Amino acid sequence: MNKLSRARLPDSKWTHRVPEHEEKHFTIVRVLPSSKRDSKTIEASIEMRSLLSKASRIVPLSELRDDARWLPGWR
Repeated sequence: MNKLSRARLPDSKWTHRVPEHEEKHFTIVRVLPSSKRDSKTIEASIEMRSLLSKASRIVPLSELRDDARWLPGWR
């Protein structure tokens, strides 16, 4: 499990272990706060930008903690 500090996440670099559409390297643009809907807490998400295509995606913070999907840094 990747250890995460929310304060250090913006501008950090990440490598996707299973590239989709040849997109492997990402930077985190911002951390989106968690919210409450229908008395259920929705976890925080992050906005990531691909280095190759500059496309953005929103990913739950729990997915970033998964070592099978993401590695910190560019590899």
